[in-house]
Amino acid sequence: MLFLHTVAASQSGGNSNMPTLETPRLRRLLTLAEAAEALRKNESQLRWMIQKKTAPPHAKIGGRVMFDADRLAAWLDEQFAEAS
Repeated sequence: MLFLHTVAASQSGGNSNMPTLETPRLRRLLTLAEAAEALRKNESQLRWMIQKKTAPPHAKIGGRVMFDADRLAAWLDEQFAEAS
């Protein structure tokens, strides 16, 4: 699932009087099932991690728990760094 996120960016030319443009940024969102698969866990294990506050960063969007793929990858990198 892709989520459109807008980020303010100034126009080229460096003129501070120019209005800013909204630059779209696509964000890859993972469902609970997709994140669980990426972590090699089952959904109930990932729900338990959420309950215990040990899960990767996530948000409830439209009543569904979603994970940003980039933040999930960064969280995994942190876990490996801490284990070293």
